Parts: sequence; structure tokens; C-alpha cells
Amino acid sequence: MKPWFRALASRYTNRKLRTSLDGVYVGGLEAAREHRARSPVLLAANHVAWWDALLLLPIDDALGGSGRALMDAANLARLPFFGWLGAVPLDRSSSERAQASLQAAASHLSAPGEALWIFPQGKQRPAWIRPLALKRGVVRLSQQSNTPILPVSIQYGFREHATPTAVVDFGSPIPADTPDALSVLETALCDGLSRIDMFFLGQSTHYTPLIAPRAGRSENGLGSRLLTMNRRST
Repeated sequence: MKPWFRALASRYTNRKLRTSLDGVYVGGLEAAREHRARSPVLLAANHVAWWDALLLLPIDDALGGSGRALMDAANLARLPFFGWLGAVPLDRSSSERAQASLQAAASHLSAPGEALWIFPQGKQRPAWIRPLALKRGVVRLSQQSNTPILPVSIQYGFREHATPTAVVDFGSPIPADTPDALSVLETALCDGLSRIDMFFLGQSTHYTPLIAPRAGRSENGLGSRLLTMNRRST
């Protein structure tokens, strides 16, 4: 990991998110920050869109540290600068190599404050499709490192602008020795997605802006005014 490159990437990412999204909202951040200060943590998130990877940097900064993230080894070989940001290779070319990759990744979860992000679905999937199709690697990694899993639900939705709002929800930690941990993680992620639904319905105050939404309302724009004038003239 190269701190100077991470700082540069964080500035770029925050600017990109501010101009491309209608805000980033987070729920449960304070509890997640306190948990990370006491223990290493395995952050398991559902994978919705390519935006997810950009969200990791400002969220990780808000959590109070510089975490790492599992990344497909072939993609990391093609894009080695992700290693400068803390990406850890996951070689899925065989079960033996995948297991070795997980054992190596577990070494980054040995002290309080250390964090490793993982997308246990392994690929992008719409958040409303059930089941979530989680892979068991997240449980193996939790058990090998004796690290709790922290569920992180991610969803995007449209409100009053032409660009989507990103919402992130932290669930409660799942201890490494939890029976049927994969099923428990599935339930926790789905519960978080349901809470996010309430946000988009305007029925939740659980979330605060990590990146502020855009000022103004879309219906006050030129296009909306022209449509209003046209309706009045007909």
C-alpha cells in the first residue's frame, strides 16, 4: 500500500462521487467505527455496481483507517496500481490456490483497526434478486483469522435528480464461530437492504450524508419549467 497514492486516489474519488451521485448516505457508521477500533474486521458487502469500489475509499476513511480489499488476481495483475491502494489478490483458478489466497489475506486481520473488504457474491448482482448467492470464502476467511464479519448493505436509488443516491448500511458484527454464518450474513445484508428501502420511501432517519447531496431540486430545472409551461399552454 502506498499512502501517497491512496491520498491522491481519495481526493479523486471524492470529487468523482460528488459530481456523479446525488449524495452518499451511511447508517450505522459510528457503531462500525467503534467496533473496528476494538477488533480487526472483515467487511462483507453486496456487490451492485462498479460504483461500489469507489465508495470503499471514503467509507474506509470515515471508519478511521486504511483497509485492504480482496480483488481477483487476474484483474489485479492487469491493474497493479490497485495494489498501491491495498488490494489483496484472490486467485480463483483452482480451489487450492483460492484457499492459499484466503490464508494470505487472513494475515491482514491480526490487530484492532485492521480491515479487509470482500464482496462475497463474487460479481455484480441487482440488489433485489434473492438469494444473494454468497460464496463461502467469506466464512472461511472469518474462521481462519478469527475475525467477525461486518455486513455492509449497498443500494442506489433515484430521488430528485437525474443521478442516483448511494446508501450504505452497516449491520451488527457476526462472530467467527457463528453457526451457519453464511445464512446469518445473507439475512443481515437483506435486512440492511430493507432499511435502505425505507430511506428511499422517506420513512427513515437512520442515515446521514457522508457526501452531501446536490443543492436544489430537479423539478426547478430548465427542463421541468419548460414542461410546466407547455402543460399550462395546452
